[in-house]
Parts: sequence; C-alpha cells; structure tokens
Amino acid sequence: MSVIGRVLSISSLRQARMGSFLVLIALASIGSYAVLDTNARQGGITGQTQKTTNAGCSCHCSSANSATSVGLTTATTIFYPGTSATFTVTVSNSSEAGGGIDIAAYSGSLTAGSGLYLSSGELTHSSPQTFDASHTATWQFTYTAPSTAGWDTIYATGNAVNLNGQNGNGDCSDKWNWASKYIIQVLPQPRRLALGRPSIAFGQLRVGRRKADSLLVTSTGTFSITINSEAMKTGSQLGYVAPGSNGRTLNAGASEVDSVIFAPTSRGTFSDSLIFTTNSDTIPDQRKGIAVSGQGIQAVFSSSSSTLAFGNLRMNQTGLLPLPFSNTGDDTLFLQTPTISGSGFTISQQPHVLTLPPGIWDTVIVQFAPTSRVGYTGTLSFAALNGVTTPSIALSGNGVAPQVQSTTPALLGSVRVGQPLQGTITIKNTGNDVLHITSPALTQSGTKFTLGTYDATIAAGATGSFHLTYTPTAEKTDTAALQFTSDDPSSASVSITVLASGTLPHMLLGEIDTVVIGQVKVGGLVTRDIAIYNTGGADLTLNAVTVSPTPPFTVSSQNYVTAGGTVYATISFSPASVGIFDGVFTVSGDDPKYPTESLFIRGSGINSALSITPATVSFGSVAVSKTAFDTILLSNSGTASVNILGYKLSSYAAFGIIDSSVHQIAPGATAKLVLSFTPAGPIAYNGTLTLTTDEATPTRVVNVSGIGVKGALSVLPSSIDFGPIDTGMSSTMTVSVHNTGTAAIQISGISINPTGSAFSYTTKTTLPTSLAAGDSLDADVTFAPRSGGEQIGALSITLADNTTSSVALHGSGVVKASSNSVRAEDAILTGLAIAPNPSHGSSTCTLTLARPDQVHLAVIDPLGREVMVQDLGMLSEGSHQIELTTPGLAAGVYFVRVECAGAPSMQSQFILER
Repeated sequence: MSVIGRVLSISSLRQARMGSFLVLIALASIGSYAVLDTNARQGGITGQTQKTTNAGCSCHCSSANSATSVGLTTATTIFYPGTSATFTVTVSNSSEAGGGIDIAAYSGSLTAGSGLYLSSGELTHSSPQTFDASHTATWQFTYTAPSTAGWDTIYATGNAVNLNGQNGNGDCSDKWNWASKYIIQVLPQPRRLALGRPSIAFGQLRVGRRKADSLLVTSTGTFSITINSEAMKTGSQLGYVAPGSNGRTLNAGASEVDSVIFAPTSRGTFSDSLIFTTNSDTIPDQRKGIAVSGQGIQAVFSSSSSTLAFGNLRMNQTGLLPLPFSNTGDDTLFLQTPTISGSGFTISQQPHVLTLPPGIWDTVIVQFAPTSRVGYTGTLSFAALNGVTTPSIALSGNGVAPQVQSTTPALLGSVRVGQPLQGTITIKNTGNDVLHITSPALTQSGTKFTLGTYDATIAAGATGSFHLTYTPTAEKTDTAALQFTSDDPSSASVSITVLASGTLPHMLLGEIDTVVIGQVKVGGLVTRDIAIYNTGGADLTLNAVTVSPTPPFTVSSQNYVTAGGTVYATISFSPASVGIFDGVFTVSGDDPKYPTESLFIRGSGINSALSITPATVSFGSVAVSKTAFDTILLSNSGTASVNILGYKLSSYAAFGIIDSSVHQIAPGATAKLVLSFTPAGPIAYNGTLTLTTDEATPTRVVNVSGIGVKGALSVLPSSIDFGPIDTGMSSTMTVSVHNTGTAAIQISGISINPTGSAFSYTTKTTLPTSLAAGDSLDADVTFAPRSGGEQIGALSITLADNTTSSVALHGSGVVKASSNSVRAEDAILTGLAIAPNPSHGSSTCTLTLARPDQVHLAVIDPLGREVMVQDLGMLSEGSHQIELTTPGLAAGVYFVRVECAGAPSMQSQFILER
C-alpha cells in the first residue's frame, strides 16, 4: 500500500523570489513528493552533455548559442587501455562575466582537477568561474581510457553567465554551447613474440641417454609480454625446462633461453610441439610453437619361443631341443654367455657369437635327461649390455613310469538277503606311463562273490575297474580277496580285501500303548505325527497304514521306509460334537519278524460360547470435534477358547476402535473393547461394529449411534450508527450476543478497536464465560466524542478458538461554538476534498491551509484501523494536492483524516471500487 503524490504550494510559488530553491519531501512508506529545481548553476550542472540529452543547458535557454565557445585539448595522441591523459577544457564568451562546465565520457573514467568535482559519473564546476582578461574560463581534468581497446568519446557543455545568480528568466541572457565531440581510439598494446628457430631435431639417440638443446625467445613489441609455456605431450621422452614459471613477464626487447631435452626410454621416433601462449594483441603471436623430434634406438633380443617343453621322457633317456634367437632392433646386441638353472637340464651347444649386429641370428641347444618319475623345470637365461632386456626361457619336462594305486578293504555295500548286488572295485594309475593288469582271481569261502569284466590297460593318471556280483544267503557280512599282477616295477603283485553284507528290514513305532491327541474345538482340526522307524539294513515296504473309527479320525502316510530311515504317519482328529473319542492306529509291512504294529488313540471334543454386552451402543449427544468413549464386554462361557478373527466398523467418519488387540478369550474369561465417537458436525450418526469369530455363527453385529451438537454465535445488530453527537456528550446502544446452536460456546473476551477511540463498552457478565445453547448476554456500547468529525470503530467478540465476530461502529462528533472554540480567522485547515469519489485505484486529495503548519495524513478502514499513515511535514499556506494510489487495498469504504498541529482535524469518506 502506498500513497504517491506531488505537493504544489500555490501561494508559496507566487511569493518565491527569482533563483528559487529546491524543495524535496520524501515519504518513506507512502511515496515521494517533488518540486522543480529552478537554479542549478551554483553547485554545477550535470546531465547536460550530448551523451545524455539533445536539449543542452535548457534552464538558461532552450538553444545553444554560438557566442559561447567550448573547447577540449590534450597533448596526447595515442591511447592504450588503462592509460591516462590530462585534458584542458575552456569556456569563452566576450559578452559574459563567467562560466560553468559539464564533462562526460562514453566509457572511460574522469578525475576532477581544480574547480571541478565528480557528480553522477560526470565532472562539473563547484562554482561558476570568473572569466579572465581574454573572457575565458579554464579547467583541467584527467581522462583514463577503458580497459579494452575500441572507441570512446568525451563530451562537454559550457555555460557563459553574467554571474547575477539568476537564470535570466529564460530570456537567454546567459548563453551555453556544446564542445565538439572529442573522439578517442583506444589502441591495443603492441606485444610481440619471436622464436629463434622453427624446429629442433635431435636425430638418433640410444635409449637411456640424454641430450639437450636451446631455444631463444624474444619480446619484439613495445610493451612487455606475458608468457605461458605448455608441457609437451610425450612427457618423459621429450621434455622442456622453462627459465621461469607460467605467467612470467618478458620486457620489450628482452630475451630468454629455454631448454629442450630428449631422453628416450624406448625405441621409436618421437615428435611433439613446444607451445607458447601469450597476451599478445595479435592472433599469430598469441599461440606460437616449434616442432621437436628425435629417434630412440636400441638392440632387441628376440627368441623363437619363450619356452622349451620336452614333454614326457622315459627315465634315463635324453632329449635335445634348439632355441634360435636374433637381434631385431636397430642397435648392436652385446650378449654374455647364457646359463641354465634347474636339475635335469644342460646346455649341449653354446651360441657361435655373442655380438650380434641388427638382423643377425644364432642358436643354443638344450639337453633334458630325467632320472626319476617327476616333473622337471628350469630356466635358460641370457644377459645383455647397454640396458637391453633379455627374456628367461622356461624349461620343462617329465620323467615317466606307471604306478598302481588301490584301497583295501573294498566295501561293495549291502543288499537284501537273496537279492544280487552289482559292485565295482576301482584302482588308479598314478604314474605317468601306461599300466597293464594280468591274472585277476577271487579267493573266498563259498560262492557268494563272482568276478566279471575288468580293465586290463589303464592310461597314465586314469582309473580302471573290476566288476563283481554279490548274492547273500543270510543277514551277515561276507569276505573275499581279489588278487592280480601289474607291470608297476614297485608293485608287481596286488591283493585287495572285498567286504559285502546281507540285510533285512525291522519295523518299530515311535509310540507305545495309547496316544492322547487332546482337546479339540468342535469343527476344528488337530494332527499328531506317529514315527515309523526302519532299524534294519534293508528298505521297509508298508503294506497298510489305517485308523478307526473314521470319522472323527483319519490318517495319511508314506508306504516306504529306507534302511535306517524314518517316516511319519499323520493322524487327524476333527470332532463334530462334544465328548471323548477312542480309536485304533495299525501299521503292517514286510518285516519278516514283526509284520504288524498297533496303537490306541484318544481325543476330546470341546466348544466355546461368546456373549457381547451391551447388544447396542449409544453415545448420546457429544460436542462437535470432541471425543466420547464407551466399553463393550466380551465373555466366553464355553469350554474352549474363542478366537476373534477381526473387527470392522461400517462408518469410519465418527466412530473408532481404541484397542482391537484382543483376539482370543479363554474359557470363562472376559475382555473389554473400547469404542470412540468424534462427531464432525451437528448431525445424528449410525453405524455397526462387526466381529468375526471361529464359532459356528462366525459373525456378530453391534449397532452404534451418536448425535453431534455444536454452538452457533449470533450478534445483533451487525452495525451501529450513533449519528451526530455533541462533543462532551455520549450515547449508548445495546449489542445482544446469542448462542443459537445446540452446544455451549466459550467467549474469551470483548474489545473495542481501535484502542483509545471515542467508543467503549460495558457488560454485566464476567469474561471469559461459557454461553449455553439458547443463552445470550448483552454488551452496552457508548459513543462519547472528544473532537468533531466522523469517527469509526468496531466491537469485537472473540471465542475460545480465536474466531472473532465484529460490530461496525460509526458516529460524528459535533463541536458547538463557545468562548473556547477556535475562531474562523485562527483556523489552519480550511478545506478537504477527494476526487474522483468513488475511486477506482487513484484519486487526488486537495487540502487548503490558512497558514504554514505541520500536516499528518492517515487512511482508515471500516474497523477504525490506520492502514496508511504519513507525516507530510511543514506545508505552506494555500492549496495542496496529494495523489492517492491504493494498489493493495480491498474494495470498500475508507476515511481520509488530515490533522494539523494545535488545530482540529478534518476527515472525509471515500469509496474504493475495483
């Protein structure tokens, strides 16, 4: 919200003498007020050059006058970025007494000399300067060129005046003129760089050696140049040593010597560029470079293979393998005599020569002679001079012979008596040559074991098998011996003990006598697992697993039990009535000794009985947004626990379950279920609570109801207009506050706004108070004006929830004439008007003062609150216009009140429309 306007003192303008003063009133939150400046010469002139205007110094005359001459001179002819020069500016006119000046630059900066000062980025005179004998005024200033090259302009406007302190009443008795625009070209600073040679070629250099060369770098411009040198990409091969850090400065005409280094670490031709970047003003000199190249040379040892593998070789035999090698590099290879490490290997023939020029080859011959049945490894090593890398040749070979490996005793396993068992005995050749088996035979008592096929030849590292058949005649373990011969030199004759067993099944139950299943709820189901063990060595077949009577008993089971294993028969008990039930569980199988086993079983049927009290729940009347609680009692009078599977409310808007954690009630026990009721509005609520149980009748329904009640505040009348009341008198009217709702309301307080106004109230009720449904209280409102004029306010009733109801108050104070009244001839504020009214966002407030005084203005809303205030300061006599703009106010009725120090205020109503 702001008020922006202009205060124009009509009578003050008539009385002001020539050479008027500048009046400026600033309104902090409302806006700004301004009066035209009619004399700007004494403090200088700004904004009058051709940089910002084409009107010139229009306060003296609207047109330039050629009788006034304005000139700009300097001794400098070349400008570079950031350089400075001293300028002389003159103003001449043969018919005037003195002059003033305004100087501006387009982009450069200005520094004031004597008689000048900097104002708003321009130079102007601190006071008019008297012309010398040649009718000329002279000033000097410093101009500094901008930081970048380009074009700039200096502007000057001079004024020749008669020094009478007036503006000539616009008759052009004071004369001004423009100086010719001073055009400046800001040239780039000439920075140049020259390199002493276009390239550096190092030629051939052996790997591991180092060679350096130099480069002359010269600054050939007229200004110093900044140099940055980039490292070469090849890094350790081609290097660069600068005489200083990056960003170093080389003065004009100075030189530096840079070092370039070639130190090859590998063979190959290397090329790179040494790059210099500068701050030169020319593009070719901003990035310059020279080509750098060199070739690294070295001998290279190359062999036909990195390994010599002799493979398998019979013990005490020998084998030879050659290893050709050559120099594939571009430098001479100097070798030392090769050596061998590792047993079993020797050099049969050394190389013919040890100095190999590029492209020459030779051969070394290695011998392998194993003495045992193991793997052999060794290394053929070469050594070279001049840092040449030579490989190590891996040597390998195996001494071979067969070897038999067997395990005794050999377990064929077990089989049911009278049935055959196919068995296998495995042997392994752990040697590294072929194993041969001959003359296998079985030694035993009886004929339970028979020999079948076998593997007569077994490869190195492979396994072979003897196939046997075993048929037992009794439940016992039988033994035999398998014998054979081989060509293993350390194990020519082998004997393996063979074991096998005949087995039978044996059935055993995990329970004895009677199995008590326990109590089960009618309609429910319980299971009991009975273990069936097979303690024999053969698999057990179950011919039948039964239970009687059916119902209430049933049984399920597997029909097979592995040797030494266990299966479970599951007995199910589901009674249809209350009582004790007895039955028999029977198992029969192929156990030759105990083919049948039986158990007695017993179970009891029980039941629950759930009752709910009360059958319906009524919460009655509950205040809106308040919460009431009620309890339901759940009782179980049966012999079995009742399980509550779920609770569900049909209406979640008002009713709720506080605790639904009870899900089981033991026989004879009770539990509580707490419900809540929180009405959202003044209406009747109905719902149902559904319990789902595991009883025969699974669903139970409880009806739930309640009524929401709410208080409602009614204030009559909604507004009071007291009309005109004499100051010093009062008038009282009654406001009735009534609760028209269905529940009590809490009134926390009553107040008058604004505080300290002409309105007040009294009530016989002590606050805060509770107002029951249908009750009311009265508040007497009194209007006692202390000054004349229209006055507004509001009576506010505040509830406990901080909501407020208001009664608009209005009245007019009437000041009657008396000996103490302000006389008409002593009145200060004599008129107040607002137009247009109604307003659509902007109006003009016109006020008239009989004499100068301090003035205060306020805009007041219908509740008597000052929404905009401002001290207008000291205003002169006469009429003043204030422009009112109200962008932030809502449409409605407002009042403008104007007050003067020591005098009655005036107030006027205006209507704001949007």
